[in-house]
Amino acid sequence: MSDQRSPTSVAKTVTECLLLAAIIVSVQLIGMGLLVPSGGNVIFYPQAGIGIGWLLARGPRAWPGVLIGAALGDALILYAEAPIIIDDMFALCATAFSQGVADLLTALTIYFLARWLLRWPITLLRPREILLFICVVIPTGVMLGTAWDYLTLYAANRTTTAPAWQFIAEEFVSTGLGAIACSMIILVALGEPREVWRKRRAMAVFIPVAYVGIVWGAVAVGTSLRNEKYAEFRTLVANAVSELEIDLASHEMVASAATAFYASSNLVERDEFASFIRPLQARLPNVQAVSWDPLVLAGDRDAFVIAARAEGLADFEIFERTAEGQRVDAGSRPEYFPIWFIEPLAGNQAAVGFDLFSEPTRHAAIIRARQAGRPVASAPVRLVQARNELGVLLLAPIKTNESGQFSGLVSVVLNATRICARVGGLLGAEHVHFSVTDESAPAAEGLLFSAARLPSDFEDAHDEFKVIRDVEFGTRRWRTQATSTSGYLAASSAWGFLAEYGSFAILLAMITAAQLYTSGRDLLVEAVVTERSQELLLVSERFRGLIDAAPTALLAVSASGKVVMANREALQLFGYSLDQLLGQSPNLLLAPRTGANSIRVDVVQLRETAGTLPRILLCQSRNGEQFRLQVRQSLSNAEGGQLTVVSLTEVSSGVQGSLS
Repeated sequence: MSDQRSPTSVAKTVTECLLLAAIIVSVQLIGMGLLVPSGGNVIFYPQAGIGIGWLLARGPRAWPGVLIGAALGDALILYAEAPIIIDDMFALCATAFSQGVADLLTALTIYFLARWLLRWPITLLRPREILLFICVVIPTGVMLGTAWDYLTLYAANRTTTAPAWQFIAEEFVSTGLGAIACSMIILVALGEPREVWRKRRAMAVFIPVAYVGIVWGAVAVGTSLRNEKYAEFRTLVANAVSELEIDLASHEMVASAATAFYASSNLVERDEFASFIRPLQARLPNVQAVSWDPLVLAGDRDAFVIAARAEGLADFEIFERTAEGQRVDAGSRPEYFPIWFIEPLAGNQAAVGFDLFSEPTRHAAIIRARQAGRPVASAPVRLVQARNELGVLLLAPIKTNESGQFSGLVSVVLNATRICARVGGLLGAEHVHFSVTDESAPAAEGLLFSAARLPSDFEDAHDEFKVIRDVEFGTRRWRTQATSTSGYLAASSAWGFLAEYGSFAILLAMITAAQLYTSGRDLLVEAVVTERSQELLLVSERFRGLIDAAPTALLAVSASGKVVMANREALQLFGYSLDQLLGQSPNLLLAPRTGANSIRVDVVQLRETAGTLPRILLCQSRNGEQFRLQVRQSLSNAEGGQLTVVSLTEVSSGVQGSLS
């Protein structure tokens, strides 16, 4: 005989699988729209739960529907978290498929565990079954699926910098919530036996409401915790940016002090310049260098060089650098602004003699400083002292006291790379990415600093905090941007995570267990009552059969003197139906007496004999026919004669006895 299913069976199975997949995707779409706010955590995860309930109710033949629906649902979640460009679509599909396998693994594990540990079909009536299902079967299946899910994301390099335990716990709780709630809903709708699950139809309303409420509650708590974390993030960034503002203010203070120093002096010598600047630098160690850059006209260039060499700078020359960074003599131009005095000299010797006017960015800043008559900052430049680092020059114009004409510049050198890196290091230790951009410079040249992210630091767009603050420096606007990494959010305490996720899962499990226990207890009581009633009915029928089969007429009389039972022989003997006889006095069956024996006896008081003679009753049937009956037995219970059973048999006229 062939084991292959008929075409009709295959078609039904395919239809069932497609229907199941459509239900999973539809529920996911609706839930994502209603329960998951923009930027919120995805705790609504019903795929596995729907599959679990379907397999428990309908059997494992619909497993392809679980895989298809769960894979599509997971693809929706992945795309909602971070929209994928076309080039990454294959990776998204592969990841979603593997996560669908995780949901299928969860559903199949729970199905086979339930078959092994619980009564089949699943009824969940007894406390032991409920505890096993909620505390053992579902957690085991969910944990296996979660482990597969984590390995999938790990292989796809999509894990975050959060600890593995926290990621697994989030997935476990989200999947567990959906598994408990959705499996119950499906079982109420499709579970067998129907007479059991149909009587739990109230759960089909209560459990979804509880599930939606718990998911909303988790989202609300998560949003609250997120807002608190964002406030902490803003404070952290504000404190770090304040450090940068202090550094910039110290450079502006040095520029202002040097300007005032030159304004109060007719001629500043090298020693005087050093004596004034060194105490400032001692108090402000972040100022890399301060230089005096006099204006040297083309006609005075040779004399300036000769005087410098006469001061002891034997190799002094006014130079510039090529695009490749090579040092060459400065070309012919009307004006030169060579670095003449510089403090500290150690480490900055290579900058002495460099013509600031030779480099376009410095040239433009000098022009602006001359026109503005106050300190201005340059756009980012490569420092002469450190070619691999970016710097900014704060140029303060100096005028001579005699004529008030422009005579040169005091340059305060700011090593932007080091200063910003110090602030970036403070934020980087807290898993925050930091960058600084000169908004006044062209877009391609404005980046001053950016902390590179680790390639493995996968970011979810909705998990990202961002704070942008503008800082003014030397008439230019610097834009600072701090962006959280997933590691920053992962630094939340375990108690915060428990409040956001774990407590809600426990709450739903307790609610579901209570619903199953309450309804199961009622169903068990009802089943016991039904079973006992059937047993009593069976016993009653058997007893009635025995009574009716008795060869004597049997009457049962209550303590109040009413007939409560008569067997078939008694009914035939007296000619009454059972309905006519029940509730009547048994004396109705006695023939009327006259004369000395006119006093009627009470049947209830009769006994088998009167002295040594059998007791005889003169009775009559419904149609008036009289006959004599012998009392064969009269029994009363031991508790005051609550019930008397009298056995009567017809006797011939020749039998001797005591006539009553």
